[in-house]
Amino acid sequence: MTTLPAVVTIVDLPSVSTVTGSLLFEAVETVAGQVTSVQISLSQMNNTSVGGLPTGGSTANVLTKTSATNFAAEWGQVNLATSAAVTGILPVPYGGSGTTSLTEFGVLVGQGTTAFTAAAPATSGLPLVSGGTAAIPVYNYLDLAGITSQVGLSVLGVSGTATAQLAPIVGATAGDLLQVNSGGTGVIFSGFNTASLPGPFQIASFTAFGVVYGNGSSALGATAPGTTGWPIVGQGTSAAPVFTTLGVIGGGTGQTTLLSFGVLIGQGTSGIAVATAGAATTLLVSTGTAALAAFTSASAAGIVIQAGNQALSGGYSQTTIATGTISSGTFTVSPLSSNMLSYLNAGAHTIAPPQVDCTMLVMMRNTTGAGAVTTATFTKRIGDTIGTAVGSTYFFYISRSGSTSLLNCQAFT
Repeated sequence: MTTLPAVVTIVDLPSVSTVTGSLLFEAVETVAGQVTSVQISLSQMNNTSVGGLPTGGSTANVLTKTSATNFAAEWGQVNLATSAAVTGILPVPYGGSGTTSLTEFGVLVGQGTTAFTAAAPATSGLPLVSGGTAAIPVYNYLDLAGITSQVGLSVLGVSGTATAQLAPIVGATAGDLLQVNSGGTGVIFSGFNTASLPGPFQIASFTAFGVVYGNGSSALGATAPGTTGWPIVGQGTSAAPVFTTLGVIGGGTGQTTLLSFGVLIGQGTSGIAVATAGAATTLLVSTGTAALAAFTSASAAGIVIQAGNQALSGGYSQTTIATGTISSGTFTVSPLSSNMLSYLNAGAHTIAPPQVDCTMLVMMRNTTGAGAVTTATFTKRIGDTIGTAVGSTYFFYISRSGSTSLLNCQAFT
């Protein structure tokens, strides 16, 4: 039996995609000029594992050693988190950063194919300012001149230099305003100059408690204060408004006071007039369309008064008031609405005399359900019998004087 040498060399590997045949490896040993070899025969290596190599894994996997004491291995992906699997630094041209450490909170800056660098962190609030194509960006104050030239801004009061900072603009007196200086080159705090305002606002003082009003392109105006309680009233398009009494045309009275117990009398668009209160029992009598009405004592020839001993001429008509349908209870007649009443009898009821002295005429007509009419509350009852036939009509002539009352019935068929 031939003993395998300590070193195995590959003498021939055919340059074909699929290895076939009987000869693939040869073990060679040379001792004292004597060459001894052992041939290892494998067939169809594309379908057979070689010397115990694993057959699993996916396309593009690599063979990774899994033991430090033997030749155990497996197909898989490279674990870049394992220091034993990785050595060296992946450069930028191959998708890496080219560096093993980056500044904490620094902003990464590319440098062509050279390793990344980082802009060093700076004071909170500072912007990252470009250094152009030949320098790394840095955190710094803005170059105002650069801003002006790049975006067309006009920055007043600060020169544009590479290191210029915005200095605070301090006011000298409380209440000063920030204004462009007289030369137009900067801004300062200063007292307010009304001459710099448009025309309508060029007024240095306003009347206390006055109301400000517009005046076209001229300075604003202000009214004088008005009497307590007065409204401000417009005076048209050519005069300033004023505090005054509200006229009739604006819905007011045009008066500042009204006589107690006087009667208001209209006068078109002029202020309301007041007729002075008259003496007791006097009447407000018209004097036509050209003068105010006035209270005066009435002429006995023109009115009927409560006192007797009067001669009446002419006559008057009176309307009969219908009081509805009565079917029960007591109907107490009254002259307060009219001395002539009418009603329908639809059921038994009582008719009672009025409560005041008077003379009345009451017409009653029987309707469906008519009942007996009781007149016992009258002092005396005379005339026709009161029936219940539907359609029958009766006139009741009623008089009262003091506590004595009379009902006289006239029946109609």
